[in-house]
Amino acid sequence: MAKFHICLFTLMLLLLISCSTVAGISSGLLSKVKDGDCVVGVRTFLIMFVWKHKFSNETLTKLITAKDNDSRRKYLVENLQERGLTIGTIRDYTPFLSNYFKYSNLSLSHGLSNSILSSSYFSIYPQVDMCQRRDYFTRYDAFLLDPYDFAYYVRFYRDLGMTSGMFMNSDDFVAVPLIPFEVYTQTTRNQVSSLFDLNVASCDAKPDISDAQFLRRLTGYANFSQQDVEIIGNVTGKSQIYGNWTLVNNFLNMEMTELTINETWQELLPSTCYMCSTDGCYGENFRPDLDLFFIPQLVIIVIYFLLLFGLKIYKKPSMKRRIGIPYTPILILVVMITFAGVSRTCVGVWYSACLFCLFWWILIYISTIIRFYYLRNLYALIVMFPNREKMLKMLASQKVGILMTVMLTFVISQILNLVSVYFFVNEDKAATDFYRPIIGIIILLSLWVFGGCCFLLDLFLQRKTIRQGGIRKFFFFDDPFYLRIDLISTILPVIIAILTGIEATSNEVVDGLAGVSNTLLCFSFVQISGGNVLMIEIFKRVKRRKESSQLTWDQELTNTDLLQILKEYCEKEFSSENYEFYIKLKSLQNRKFIKLKELQKIEAEFIRNYSKYEVNIPSSCKKTFYELLNKCQEETQLEFQLIWDCVAPELLLNLQDTFSRLQDTSIYAKWLSVQSLKENNNV
Repeated sequence: MAKFHICLFTLMLLLLISCSTVAGISSGLLSKVKDGDCVVGVRTFLIMFVWKHKFSNETLTKLITAKDNDSRRKYLVENLQERGLTIGTIRDYTPFLSNYFKYSNLSLSHGLSNSILSSSYFSIYPQVDMCQRRDYFTRYDAFLLDPYDFAYYVRFYRDLGMTSGMFMNSDDFVAVPLIPFEVYTQTTRNQVSSLFDLNVASCDAKPDISDAQFLRRLTGYANFSQQDVEIIGNVTGKSQIYGNWTLVNNFLNMEMTELTINETWQELLPSTCYMCSTDGCYGENFRPDLDLFFIPQLVIIVIYFLLLFGLKIYKKPSMKRRIGIPYTPILILVVMITFAGVSRTCVGVWYSACLFCLFWWILIYISTIIRFYYLRNLYALIVMFPNREKMLKMLASQKVGILMTVMLTFVISQILNLVSVYFFVNEDKAATDFYRPIIGIIILLSLWVFGGCCFLLDLFLQRKTIRQGGIRKFFFFDDPFYLRIDLISTILPVIIAILTGIEATSNEVVDGLAGVSNTLLCFSFVQISGGNVLMIEIFKRVKRRKESSQLTWDQELTNTDLLQILKEYCEKEFSSENYEFYIKLKSLQNRKFIKLKELQKIEAEFIRNYSKYEVNIPSSCKKTFYELLNKCQEETQLEFQLIWDCVAPELLLNLQDTFSRLQDTSIYAKWLSVQSLKENNNV
């Protein structure tokens, strides 16, 4: 799985799939047979395992006493001509099964058949998975499996669908080797060392291997017949296939001759002889290489949240404006778990959770970016659609932002993820294995394309700003929430993919790089999801401690140049209302009284819900303001100081917070240096 993961990295796309532990089921060497090949041995057959009770006593007796496999196959075909069976098999084996039935003039359909004479096949997905221990073996009449897979999974599923306290055993089935599977020819003879493999096995050690080895002796160990050669040609569509038994005959002299089914049953071990130390085999044959790399991935995310909450950076406007994005590393953590071996405990659920987290993460991200651009152009929209001002302001509110970017995206993600849930419930693992990487590609490609387009559009629209103010102004003063830095950072996973693909030149390198690349990807996703802002805010905090302004902020605001800079910065920070209200109050500060019309205008522009410049002040302040407004309606005018005392403390607090961030920009630094130069020269 790691190799598959890195190969897709070479294509510069991450496939968010985890390490599955399905037993080694493959198409073997049968698919490698060529026209004119000479067969020298057959390691394993695809064996038809049929429940004993599916045969009549007469047929069962013929099968278990037959001296050769060709005879057993003949009796099975005769039985299938009289009554079809439901057959469970691995999807990869279905072409071989279908071709064999055609070769034998038998009827076969996919799914339930309406005819008693027709057999039907169903795809099964046996795997070591806590959530999908399905009762495959009690669901169908027969199974077409490799002997090693059968011996393993008949034990793994030994209790499912059985009477309480009873186990399913290998000798509950009649085994008829049907199709030569791991076929060795003269072109594959250099691999012949595994043809005669023989492991020491017993009830206490590898009982499944023991059963598989005795099942192989139903045809003679590595042996095959002339009929087997014909079957190989028919199921593969190859011509002029012939056999050479010299190699096999030399081995068969070592007492590994053919056994009858009855003799084989006597050698098969009961399912109480288990191949794993744990009942579910969840800790067996398990390489925790990628799991070890989950530790640094977890450390990255834990450190991120410790800094986010410990330094209270989550309260910063640059984080608050992102609403749900700063908390999405939790979703990234779930995605990283699916790369680890722990996902084997419930592969289908973990994969579905992985896709859901990816859907939700990218929808939160994209919807938040859209909201940023909406807020940036809010005042322009209000000017364009003055009759829709209240609705436009309502859409810009924090509550609607949470609803749209977090809650609504959650629901949409659930809907989008229904496909993977369907595949899981319907056991369509092959479709899942195809669907998951494709969706992973689409999700990440969508992020990179969307982020890149937004950044390039910004770059084009702000080209004059860049020429006049430089790149620092473009990235910091003109973008106080550092959105553009995040958009650029979406390229990080692509760079990691390219570098990993270049280095992945061998299996050893692939295995070694899988965990490292996963960790780098985790870091890059955390950076995109708030890590960049976190680092910038920490840097600003450290820098601010080392520097101190010569003037207090309210003294500095008497400077007209600085007021203009503050106005521009407030616009970029979507907080123009604070500046406009401050200027309005300053224009009235020299007057002792304020008239009713002026106060009503202030209420309509700055205090009323969803007004053009609604300021963010506590409800207690608003309540006091409206009490003063009612008092003014009775007296036609009011002391200005009462209004100032009511709203100024909260307003100045908001404005001071914005001003403190302005002080961290290069534009302010330039203004301050010019101001210091003027003072030093008494200008």
